[in-house]
Amino acid sequence: MAVSEDHHSFEASGQLPMSIECLEWFTARKISPQTLVRNHITERQVCMSSKQPDKELAIVFPSIYKGKIIGLKYRTLARRWSQSKQFQSILYGMDDIDGESTVIIVEGEMDKLSLKEAGFTNVVSVPNGAPDKVKNGPLPEHSADKAFEYVWNCWEKLQQASCILLGTDNDLPGHALAEELARRLGCRRRSAEALTSLPQRQQQRHDCDMQVTMNCYKLFGTSLDMTNDLLSLLCN
Repeated sequence: MAVSEDHHSFEASGQLPMSIECLEWFTARKISPQTLVRNHITERQVCMSSKQPDKELAIVFPSIYKGKIIGLKYRTLARRWSQSKQFQSILYGMDDIDGESTVIIVEGEMDKLSLKEAGFTNVVSVPNGAPDKVKNGPLPEHSADKAFEYVWNCWEKLQQASCILLGTDNDLPGHALAEELARRLGCRRRSAEALTSLPQRQQQRHDCDMQVTMNCYKLFGTSLDMTNDLLSLLCN
């Protein structure tokens, strides 16, 4: 997976270039300035649509791979999304799973930030949300699997993990995302165990005003006790 030469290496200054409005938005969701600095999150005035030329204030989530920004994702405070023209499809937070034997995959950038506040850094997020439902039939060839291109772009790094946990929303799209990821990740591992639903616990999700239960699945690995211990810490 090539890194675009048009993007620059990110050098963290330790300072947070963000307005009070955006800082208060994150604070209301229990995301600390330290977590924002760690994940290089900033803000920018962005044209979110060609049909609406006026620029809007948007939070910037940079997609970073091997220390270089390879794409930018924008979110307005009203939950409208856009992304830079040059955006390589990878899991958000890839550099955080270097050398990790356990990897947690969640459904959105805010979920990753929330888990960082809970003490978990070995977390990545899918870049494009969840599908409406599971697609019937065999998996497409990798080159044609556009909706899950990020899995194959990150495959080399993911296969280094001995255990992968899926933390998706407890709704129909969240279930569909977990199933689609399991089909791709589980079927590629000879040591993969059958998909096992683990105990579910209610927890507060910080990026919306509702209670959800995150679906946690163990895809593969050898230490179920370790997985339960992790989920206990995650959900309490």
